Amino acid sequence: MEHKSGRREILKSIGMIGAGSAVALMSGTKDASAESADEAIVGLWSVKASASGASYNYFYSFARGGYTATGDVDEKYLDMKFGPTMGAYVPTGNQSVRYCEKGWTYNLAGKSVGTFKSVGTFTLARDGGTLSGPGVFTLHDLKGNVIFTEHFNAKGEKISV
Repeated sequence: MEHKSGRREILKSIGMIGAGSAVALMSGTKDASAESADEAIVGLWSVKASASGASYNYFYSFARGGYTATGDVDEKYLDMKFGPTMGAYVPTGNQSVRYCEKGWTYNLAGKSVGTFKSVGTFTLARDGGTLSGPGVFTLHDLKGNVIFTEHFNAKGEKISV
């Protein structure tokens, strides 16, 4: 015997299909400004971080989702040497990315004494050629305890390739 669907059953199944389609469409969409920030930040940057009356120059090399950075931090800053930085970022919309980076610290004799971490936000100019933003730098001892914290501001320019 053949089962014929009534109007109520047909409307119910159409509603379920429509709801499922809407969820599928929404879960696959990205904020267009977040996507453009992700595109714009990829590449090589010259960045200056300023805090407490001092400025330090860095080169950041951004690939999709992550980066490496190295800078000219004076070996005698807090009586430490600083290793290169490894970081990751996520687009947050409005031409901005939120980032977190980490690296190793050493005493002046070269012995590992802990790590450093910077977190903050980079906001890109509409043309994608400059970035700026605040951040927080923390030093950690070998047990992970915070031993120093400093707020800074960063400004950078994209290096043409």
